[in-house]
Amino acid sequence: MMTQRSENTGPPPSSPDQPPNYEPDKSESQLDPPINQHVMALVTFLALLPLVYFVPDWVGQFLPDIKWLNVTVAVAIIVPIISYIVMPVARWVLNRGFRD
Repeated sequence: MMTQRSENTGPPPSSPDQPPNYEPDKSESQLDPPINQHVMALVTFLALLPLVYFVPDWVGQFLPDIKWLNVTVAVAIIVPIISYIVMPVARWVLNRGFRD
């Protein structure tokens, strides 16, 4: 037996500490137009190429000759670089181009 869930399409109920017509401030990044997913895929590809090419060899110099350890450390270095440096900078640059 399935029960139907009612969809609440109205505004969320206001909490006691917020006025009834409260709308949270939108940060600048929320106002920017979305970036095409194909452009972001290209940016990711171009950013990963040199990292995947150079980081494993560089890391391999300092680690024992254990392939899984080399791969694990290389990925642990590459992922934060992409996630916290390359992609935010790319979004900032691409969004800045839309505003000008």
